[in-house]
Amino acid sequence: MARKKRSSVLEDLLEMVSMLPWWAGVTIAIIGYVVLHKLATPVAVTATQPKEMADALMQTIITGSAMIGQYLIPFIGLLGALTSFLRRKRRSTL
Repeated sequence: MARKKRSSVLEDLLEMVSMLPWWAGVTIAIIGYVVLHKLATPVAVTATQPKEMADALMQTIITGSAMIGQYLIPFIGLLGALTSFLRRKRRSTL
Protein backbone atom coordinates (compact mmCIF):
# COMPACT_ATOMS: atom_id res chain seq x y z
CA MET A 1 0.00 0.00 0.00
CA ALA A 2 1.42 3.36 -1.01
CA ARG A 3 1.84 6.01 1.61
CA LYS A 4 0.28 9.39 1.15
CA LYS A 5 2.78 12.19 0.71
CA ARG A 6 2.78 14.52 3.69
CA SER A 7 2.17 18.15 2.92
CA SER A 8 2.16 21.31 4.96
CA VAL A 9 -0.88 23.35 5.91
CA LEU A 10 0.10 26.03 3.39
CA GLU A 11 0.26 23.49 0.57
CA ASP A 12 -3.15 22.14 1.55
CA LEU A 13 -4.67 25.64 1.63
CA LEU A 14 -3.14 26.47 -1.75
CA GLU A 15 -4.53 23.25 -3.22
CA MET A 16 -8.00 23.98 -1.84
CA VAL A 17 -8.02 27.54 -3.21
CA SER A 18 -6.75 26.39 -6.61
CA MET A 19 -9.76 24.02 -6.90
CA LEU A 20 -12.11 27.01 -6.66
CA PRO A 21 -12.84 29.34 -9.59
CA TRP A 22 -10.15 32.00 -10.04
CA TRP A 23 -12.46 34.81 -8.95
CA ALA A 24 -13.09 33.07 -5.63
CA GLY A 25 -9.36 33.12 -4.86
CA VAL A 26 -9.22 36.85 -5.59
CA THR A 27 -12.24 37.41 -3.35
CA ILE A 28 -10.61 35.43 -0.53
CA ALA A 29 -7.48 37.54 -0.89
CA ILE A 30 -9.36 40.85 -0.74
CA ILE A 31 -11.65 39.92 2.14
CA GLY A 32 -8.78 38.30 4.05
CA TYR A 33 -6.64 41.42 3.78
CA VAL A 34 -9.42 43.82 4.80
CA VAL A 35 -10.54 41.80 7.82
CA LEU A 36 -7.04 40.96 9.07
CA HIS A 37 -5.81 44.51 8.51
CA LYS A 38 -8.54 45.76 10.86
CA LEU A 39 -7.46 43.19 13.46
CA ALA A 40 -3.77 43.98 12.98
CA THR A 41 -4.01 47.62 13.94
CA PRO A 42 -2.48 47.78 17.40
CA VAL A 43 -4.68 48.97 20.23
CA ALA A 44 -3.12 50.50 23.32
CA VAL A 45 -3.84 48.01 26.07
CA THR A 46 -2.97 48.99 29.60
CA ALA A 47 -3.34 46.36 32.25
CA THR A 48 -3.71 47.93 35.66
CA GLN A 49 -4.95 44.84 37.45
CA PRO A 50 -3.44 41.35 37.41
CA LYS A 51 -6.78 40.00 36.16
CA GLU A 52 -6.48 42.18 33.04
CA MET A 53 -3.14 40.65 32.04
CA ALA A 54 -4.85 37.70 30.32
CA ASP A 55 -6.95 40.05 28.18
CA ALA A 56 -3.88 42.12 27.29
CA LEU A 57 -1.94 38.99 26.35
CA MET A 58 -4.79 37.65 24.21
CA GLN A 59 -5.09 40.98 22.39
CA THR A 60 -1.35 40.95 21.71
CA ILE A 61 -1.51 37.40 20.32
CA ILE A 62 -4.47 38.25 18.05
CA THR A 63 -2.77 41.41 16.78
CA GLY A 64 0.50 39.59 16.09
CA SER A 65 -1.22 36.74 14.25
CA ALA A 66 -3.28 39.17 12.18
CA MET A 67 -0.15 41.12 11.21
CA ILE A 68 1.30 37.98 9.62
CA GLY A 69 -2.01 36.75 8.22
CA GLN A 70 -2.90 40.02 6.50
CA TYR A 71 -0.13 39.30 3.98
CA LEU A 72 -0.08 35.49 4.02
CA ILE A 73 -3.79 34.87 3.30
CA PRO A 74 -3.92 37.24 0.28
CA PHE A 75 -0.72 35.66 -1.07
CA ILE A 76 -2.25 32.19 -0.86
CA GLY A 77 -5.53 33.45 -2.36
CA LEU A 78 -3.85 35.14 -5.32
CA LEU A 79 -1.47 32.25 -5.96
CA GLY A 80 -4.39 29.80 -5.84
CA ALA A 81 -6.39 32.03 -8.21
CA LEU A 82 -3.48 32.11 -10.65
CA THR A 83 -3.13 28.32 -10.48
CA SER A 84 -6.87 27.88 -11.02
CA PHE A 85 -6.85 30.24 -13.99
CA LEU A 86 -3.91 28.46 -15.63
CA ARG A 87 -5.47 25.03 -15.08
CA ARG A 88 -8.76 26.18 -16.58
CA LYS A 89 -6.97 27.70 -19.58
CA ARG A 90 -4.96 24.51 -20.13
CA ARG A 91 -8.13 22.35 -19.96
CA SER A 92 -9.91 24.56 -22.48
CA THR A 93 -7.06 24.25 -24.98
CA LEU A 94 -7.05 20.44 -24.78
